[in-house]
Amino acid sequence: MGNTEAASTIFFIVEQKQSMEIELLETMKQIVQNTEPTSSTQIVISENSTKIVTTFNPPIELNKNKSDEMALVNLETYYSFQNIHDENNVFRYSPGFVEVRNNEGDSSQQRQWIEIHNLEGSYALIDIEETIKNEMKGKGHIDEN
Repeated sequence: MGNTEAASTIFFIVEQKQSMEIELLETMKQIVQNTEPTSSTQIVISENSTKIVTTFNPPIELNKNKSDEMALVNLETYYSFQNIHDENNVFRYSPGFVEVRNNEGDSSQQRQWIEIHNLEGSYALIDIEETIKNEMKGKGHIDEN
């Protein structure tokens, strides 16, 4: 390799390195810009129904020169949605078989079914479980422990 070729190669490498450094510097500037703290506003809305509607008076005015964003950060429902209703409020179980006699005096074993009706409303799973256990204990179908 001659001196001219070596000088060209070195110049190319130096130029490529400078280009990469400039690109890296631009990327770092963009990262700094994207991670700088921005102004923020919290809006708290409370409602007792499943439809949440609010009006801001005065209205929220956004700066046309900025790229504003809005996000839902937290939603707390506190069992506000009814999970027990008229279509799913019956728990049916079988504690075993009972002897049944027909009119002729013949007997047979038939599975006994017990139904527990829950009140309609909004419940945590542990509350539903406790209601079922208490009903079953009251009927003598599970231990008191």
